[in-house]
Amino acid sequence: MRVPKGAPLTLNLRLRQALPFFNRFNQIPLGTWAVVSVVTITGLGFFAVGVYPKLNHDYYAEAQARERALIDATKEELAQGQNVWRDPFERKEKK
Repeated sequence: MRVPKGAPLTLNLRLRQALPFFNRFNQIPLGTWAVVSVVTITGLGFFAVGVYPKLNHDYYAEAQARERALIDATKEELAQGQNVWRDPFERKEKK
């Protein structure tokens, strides 16, 4: 694009003049931006919830142990009348 000398240039025009490689690309359609944004946000969310805790397992194990140490109650008290989970595969002691 030709611009008169002395006219202020937008950032987009300055980049296109400085880096002619970008002249090959047209403006990206809004739908493409929407799809890329949704995929990126979904990927980041999956990473934050599914991958990051696996990478930092030691930190989360220590934090869980600290929090559980602060609880001053038994399993039965915390169940509040509901059945307390017991291991169904636990071996019975012989009497």
